Amino acid sequence: MSTAGELSMNPLSYAVELVRKAKNQVDIEYMRSTADLIVLRRGQSPPITAGMFSLSDTTRAKFDDLDFGWGKQVYGGPAEAVGVPSIPWLTSFLLASKNANGEDGIVVPMCLPGPAMDRLVEEMSKLLRLTTDDVTQLHQPHVLPAMK
Repeated sequence: MSTAGELSMNPLSYAVELVRKAKNQVDIEYMRSTADLIVLRRGQSPPITAGMFSLSDTTRAKFDDLDFGWGKQVYGGPAEAVGVPSIPWLTSFLLASKNANGEDGIVVPMCLPGPAMDRLVEEMSKLLRLTTDDVTQLHQPHVLPAMK
């Protein structure tokens, strides 16, 4: 756990390390307990995730190697469109990807209102120390280059 102040005062690596440690603490008993809670509260968002945006890391699942005859997958996960009411808790997925140069990267799909997306791009640019030129040279709006 960390406060917003601690997160904002430390480098991005601090938050990454917190996530890594939390992922390593999850064991089979924790997963069973969480599944039991979800069953008990069927139809309601679990209190542990109410109002949160949850990410599931599928980057090592090799989904990009799958081909069901329609070609390589581009995206797989929950869909949400502008103007469609969202659910109070949402899970998205970290997806393995390659950029136009064939370099490995990670896609973090999310749906935010325009002003919130603009703010996210601004804050991520600061965290990644991107210049204005770096951001404007990107081919798609609101797409940041993969971290190395």
